[in-house]
Amino acid sequence: MKRADLVTKEDLKELIVALTEASRKPPEPTEDEAAQIAQRKAQIQAAQEERKANGEAHLEGLRNKQYYQQQCSHMHSQLPGGLGGGTRMVHIHDNGVGDGRPGYLYCQKCELRIRPESGPLWHKLDPTAVFDTEKFNWYYQSTTGGRGGVID
Repeated sequence: MKRADLVTKEDLKELIVALTEASRKPPEPTEDEAAQIAQRKAQIQAAQEERKANGEAHLEGLRNKQYYQQQCSHMHSQLPGGLGGGTRMVHIHDNGVGDGRPGYLYCQKCELRIRPESGPLWHKLDPTAVFDTEKFNWYYQSTTGGRGGVID
């Protein structure tokens, strides 16, 4: 036998690596499997587009609600003869959270919540509320008929 016909250690390593890579490679999908894979990808893409459209519609609804809340006067219309009028705000106490805090005012028409400035806790617990002590005091006075106190 000639020396050229012998397999060296390096040749054996290369052969083992090549066989291992070949055995790990998945087989090519059949036509039916390829069609199922393509159909599944199309379903996933359609579901993602639907979620995106739903998310955009939800965000648009939130923007519309915020705009409506900004435009709302939070007051009843004044009727002739001095009847009616007043605020649509009601005072709500927070139960069990932040004892001693003044709560918030809720507009029954636009569902806006107004809270006095009170630090980061309430910004975290109620992120969609408006934090404005001046507005809170003004509407609080009008809901209580002047019997309520002013928040400093």
